[in-house]
Amino acid sequence: MIYSLIILMFGLMILGFICSDQNILAPSVITSGVWLICLSLFLLLRHNLPQYSSQFVNCLSIWAIGITLSSLLLQSTSFKVMNSHASMTMRDIYLLISILTFPLLLLWAYNALRSGVTDSWTMNLRMTAIGRGVDKDMYDPIYLLIWEVSYGIELMYFEKKKWWRCALPALFFLSYAFFTMSKTYILSFFVFTVTFLLFKHKIKVWHLILGVVGVLVLFVLMQSLRESYEMDNSDKNDFLVLYLLSSMSAFDTLQPHSAVHWGENVFRVFYAIFYKLGLSDVEPINTILPFIHHPIVTNTYTGMYPFFVDFGYWGIGVFAWIVGCFYGFLFRAVQLGSKYALLLYAYFAHIILMQYVGDMFFTNIAGVIKFALIALLPFLVEKYQLLYK
Repeated sequence: MIYSLIILMFGLMILGFICSDQNILAPSVITSGVWLICLSLFLLLRHNLPQYSSQFVNCLSIWAIGITLSSLLLQSTSFKVMNSHASMTMRDIYLLISILTFPLLLLWAYNALRSGVTDSWTMNLRMTAIGRGVDKDMYDPIYLLIWEVSYGIELMYFEKKKWWRCALPALFFLSYAFFTMSKTYILSFFVFTVTFLLFKHKIKVWHLILGVVGVLVLFVLMQSLRESYEMDNSDKNDFLVLYLLSSMSAFDTLQPHSAVHWGENVFRVFYAIFYKLGLSDVEPINTILPFIHHPIVTNTYTGMYPFFVDFGYWGIGVFAWIVGCFYGFLFRAVQLGSKYALLLYAYFAHIILMQYVGDMFFTNIAGVIKFALIALLPFLVEKYQLLYK
């Protein structure tokens, strides 16, 4: 069955590539491409994982076809977009906020290193970052979103004479990834940057390939630092199996319609709001999902998890079309010249890519909305001249 999936993903990728003016950043191409790579690695890497069941094959087929067709449908439309530039005043304000808030990260890292949770300084940083140290966790602080927006806008309007405007928020963003020992944020920074550069035709595909190789090497080095040992070839193979294949195998352990409350995963944000306001006794589910130990130790179940657990096969089909339409609309807005859409799509490109691991859209919808609003403000200020006489 895996061979039929590989053929399907290859066909969807070619279809998306042709229908998107040969743009590899199209949501249909990213979706089918990342699944094609993971499925191919399932055949190439050494592992003891069982063959995928009909449940995974059917769900992934529904998911990939839904996203591909819906995104291509929206890409074929034409509509009016906001073509305003980002306000220079707001760019200055965001850059200033970035500079002033960077010491907060340094202070947090200092306290994390002093925590003494483990004998490893890297593990002290990581354990504190996920809330298991003496200091508060570092889950998406608001200033990180400002750094990312500032970096994206400065990258969009990059000038060689003012290179530091782009370099500073980039340094802050990367520092956050390093201090929290987060491979996810390294990948997020890479995808965010590459999306801008590819849309602006500043790099070619072979640059992208070299970049991917470099990121993989960096991931191995970070993992070695976190685990305090040098990884041999077997360790590197197991590392790839864990981070690229485990989620797909874990999906086969799920049961459809197994959520305790209706839509508790997809609509978690509403459960959280109602619970916090005292309007409901139902606590929102933990965003850190429970671990399983068979067939592999993991707590990630692919991006199809919330829809399948909450609503079964129909959930996957319906929400594949919903997110596909949204990504297709955003991609089309970029093609039509919207700079705000480009900033948003660069942010969502990482979410689209990481669907093989887990859902980062609905699970983190509050963060998504915050980013969208922070990114929108400079364009609204310029469009309506809010800070000018």
